[in-house]
Amino acid sequence: MSKIRLFFPLFLLLIMAGLLFIISTEKQGSAHPSPTEFGGDESEFHQQKRIEWIKRMHRAAPGVDTKSMDDFFRFQRYSNRSKTKSNQKIAVPDTLANGQLIGEWKERGANNISGRIHIAELDTLTQTLFAASAGGNVWKGNLNGNNWISINDNLQFDNIIAMRHILLGNGNTRLLVGCGGRKIFYTDDEGLNWNLSSGLTNVAGWGYIRRMVTVNDSLNTVYMLAQEWDTGLWAAITSLYRSQNHGTSFSKIISWPEASHPDVSKMDIWTARYGQPTVYFVKSDSVFTLNPGTGLPVSRGILPTSSINRIFLTGWDSTSTTWLYAYDNTDLFRSNDAGFTWSQISSPAYSLFSQNSFSVSLTDRNRLYIGDVECHVSSDGGISWQVVNTWGSYYANVGSKLHADIPGILPLLNSGGTEITLVGTDGGLYKSNDRLQTVQNLSLSGLNTAQYYSVYTSRSQPHTLFAGSQDQGFQKGISDPPHGLLNLSQVVSGDYGHIISSNLGQSIWMVYPGFVSYYANSSSSGSERWTFTANADALWIPPLMSDPDAANISYMAGGAISLGGSRIIKLEGPGGPVIASDMNFDFQQAAGGGIITAMAWSPANKNKWYVLTENGKTFYSNDRGQTWNLTPAFAGPGNHYFYGAAICPDPVNPERVYLGGAGYSNPGFFRSDDGGLTFSADTIGLPPTLIFELAASQEGKYIFAATEVGPFMYVRNEHKWYNMSGNSTPDQTYWSVDYFFDTFLQKSLVRFGTYGRGIWDFSYSDLIFISEESPEEFDVQVYPNPASSFIQVQSNSPFATIRIFNEEGRLVMEKNPAGAQINQIGLEHLPKGIYLVECLKGENRKIQKIVLL
Repeated sequence: MSKIRLFFPLFLLLIMAGLLFIISTEKQGSAHPSPTEFGGDESEFHQQKRIEWIKRMHRAAPGVDTKSMDDFFRFQRYSNRSKTKSNQKIAVPDTLANGQLIGEWKERGANNISGRIHIAELDTLTQTLFAASAGGNVWKGNLNGNNWISINDNLQFDNIIAMRHILLGNGNTRLLVGCGGRKIFYTDDEGLNWNLSSGLTNVAGWGYIRRMVTVNDSLNTVYMLAQEWDTGLWAAITSLYRSQNHGTSFSKIISWPEASHPDVSKMDIWTARYGQPTVYFVKSDSVFTLNPGTGLPVSRGILPTSSINRIFLTGWDSTSTTWLYAYDNTDLFRSNDAGFTWSQISSPAYSLFSQNSFSVSLTDRNRLYIGDVECHVSSDGGISWQVVNTWGSYYANVGSKLHADIPGILPLLNSGGTEITLVGTDGGLYKSNDRLQTVQNLSLSGLNTAQYYSVYTSRSQPHTLFAGSQDQGFQKGISDPPHGLLNLSQVVSGDYGHIISSNLGQSIWMVYPGFVSYYANSSSSGSERWTFTANADALWIPPLMSDPDAANISYMAGGAISLGGSRIIKLEGPGGPVIASDMNFDFQQAAGGGIITAMAWSPANKNKWYVLTENGKTFYSNDRGQTWNLTPAFAGPGNHYFYGAAICPDPVNPERVYLGGAGYSNPGFFRSDDGGLTFSADTIGLPPTLIFELAASQEGKYIFAATEVGPFMYVRNEHKWYNMSGNSTPDQTYWSVDYFFDTFLQKSLVRFGTYGRGIWDFSYSDLIFISEESPEEFDVQVYPNPASSFIQVQSNSPFATIRIFNEEGRLVMEKNPAGAQINQIGLEHLPKGIYLVECLKGENRKIQKIVLL
C-alpha cells in the first residue's frame, strides 16, 4: 500500500480516559499509508496514472507497436539461449563483450518480500502449485509455500490472466498460460520448453486477451475472448476463439465490430471448473450460452439494467442447477436458473482489481468474493459484504493477513476433494482452507517476485542496500553474505523510486507519487517529507537529483510550486519539514522545451548540469542550473519520439555525457563529447527498446543500461553495445542499475533492480593494475577458453615463465617452459572459476583471462 501515514495515541492520559485521539505523522519509519490518502495506492485512479506514466516512457511514432518490438527481441534471445535440463539455475562465470568482462551473476532477492501475483493453479495429482506474477513469471511450489522455482525465466510473459493444468492422457499433462498481452503459451514439461499457441496472429499483432476459460468436457475445450484489429474495416473488433486440441491451436468462432457492438470490456465468459460443460457468455445486458458444436452464442436471458460499464461473470454449478452472478463495478445481478431470469441483488460499488477478482465458493453458492484494494466476502448471496481484513492489519500479521490489492481469487479442490481458496495480492500468494475466514501467506520465502523501481547501495555503510518498489514500499537490508539471497525489511509501504544520495548513502532521498522523503540518517527509520500535487507538467514518479555538495538538498523535476510550467524544484531538509522552492528556468515554455524527464550533474565538473525532456530535447548548464542552453535541434537527439529517461555523465571526462530513453522510432542512446553541444547516436548492438537507467563504471570504460528487455553494457572505446544476459539471468524488465566498487570483494559490482524478479548482481574483476603490457610485439594465445582440464599456451616467440592467478590475484601455478613456444598445462587440480594466465618474456608480458568449468 502507499502514503506514509501512521496513527498513534496522542497522549497516554487520554487513552486511559477512553479518549483516543489519532493524528498523522510525517516522521515515522513504520508508517503504512492509507490507500485513499492520495487517491488510493491501487485505486483505479492510481493504477491508471501508473499505466499512463509507463506508456509515456515507451514513446514511439503513431502505429509503432513497441510491445511487439520488445517481444521480437525476446523471442530471438529465447531461441538462441541454450536450453538447460532443469529450471534450477547453476552459477557459472559469464563471459561478456567478447571476453572483455568475465564475471558472475547472482540473484539477491528480496527473498522474503513478494510482489504482485495475478492468478494461481494447482496440479491435483502432484499437489504442485503454480503462481503467475505481475513480472510475467510462472512459479512452481507447493501448498505449504515452499520450494518456489520460476519455470520461465528464459521467456517473460506479458500480463498473465489465466492458467489451467490439463490432463492429456497417458500420464501426460499440459500447463496452459493465457496472457492478456496477446499470446497463449503452453508447456508439457513444466517449463523446460514453451510453445506458442497458433491461430492468434491477429490478436498478437494488434489486440489483447480479455478472458480464457477451459471447459470440463472430454476435449478440455478452451475459449478465448479478445479484442483485435480488423484491417478490412480498419476498426477494432471483439472476437471469440476456440481450441479443441488443448490450446495447441485456436480458430475464430465469431467477431463483433465495436462500431456497432459493445467493446470487449462489456463482454465476458464463464464455465464451471468441475461441473457441467456449459459455457455462459454475456454481451452488455444480454446473456447467452455457447453451442458446444459450433461455439456460437445462443440467447438465454437479459440483465435488468440499461447501462453496463464493465461486465464480469462468475457462477456456481451443481448437477441440478447453476447460479450465475454478473457485476459491473457498481451493481450485482444474480440468476438462480442458469441465466434465464435475473434480479439485482445489491450495489457494492467495489472496483474490481482485475477480471479474476470476482468468484464464488465451490461448495456454497451464497458465498461470493470480490477483490479491490481489500478482499470482500458475502455469505448471503451478495446482499451484504464484509472485509476479510483491513489493508493496514497486514503489516503486523504478514503471515496471516492479506496484503492490499487483490488481482485474483480462485476457489478450487485439492487432491482430497476439499475446497481451498487461493488469493493473489500485491504482497504475494495466500491460501485459505476455510473459505477466507482465515488465510495463510505462501510467499514468506523464495517467491522472489518483487517489482523494483530503484535500487541504491550505500558506499559509506558497506553492503547496506536500499530499494524502492511497486506497492511493497521502501526496503532496506544488509547484502552480506555477498553471495546469498537477501531478506529485506519494509520500512514504509507504497511506491517509491529515484533513491539518491550525495554523501555515499549516509542520507538518502526518494520520491512517491505525492511526496518526497528525506532520511537524514539512512540507518534510522525517521524521515521528513514534502508533499506535492501532481499535475500535467509532472510525471507520476518525478525524477530526483542529488546536490553536488549538500546532502540535505535535492532537486525534483515536475510541475512548479507557484511560478508555473515545468521547473526544477529545489528541496531542502534542514532538520525539520522539507522546504521546497522553484528554480527560475521553465523548461516547458523554453523554445523546443517540454516536461522534464531526467536530470544529472557531472561528477567530473559539478557545475555542469543536464536536463532531458519528454520530447527528447537536451539542455545543459555550466553554472549549476542558474542559466540553461538548449542543444541545437539538428545536433541533439532531435527526434520527436525520443523520450529521455536517463542521463549518465562520464565520471572522468567533464565533456562527455550519455543519454538514454525510448528507442523504438529512433535511436535510444546518444553520446556527446563536447559537453552537450552536439550528440550522435551510438546504438550498434542495442535492440530497439527503452532504456530506463544508465550507470558508468568508475573509470568510464563501460556504461551499463537497465532496459525493457534486459541488461546491456556499452564499451566506450568500441562504440558498441553487448547483451549482458547470462546463464542464469531472467528475461525481465530491468528498471534500475547501480554501479559501485565493492571493497570487501575487491570487485566491481553492477546491481540491477528488475520489475518482477527482484535484485540481480553482476560482479567482475577488471584487474587493470595487472594487465599493463610493454610495447614490444609479443603475441600469445591461450585456448580452449572456457577450459575444463587443461589449456594450451602458444606464442610467436619463446618465453620463460607462465604464471596463473585466481580471481583474487593469488598465484596458484607457475611453469618455466624453458623456451618452448607451445605448452600444455594441466588444470585438473584447480577449482572451477576465473583465472588469469600471465606469460613473461624478459620485461614483456601478456595477460589473458580464462574460465575453468
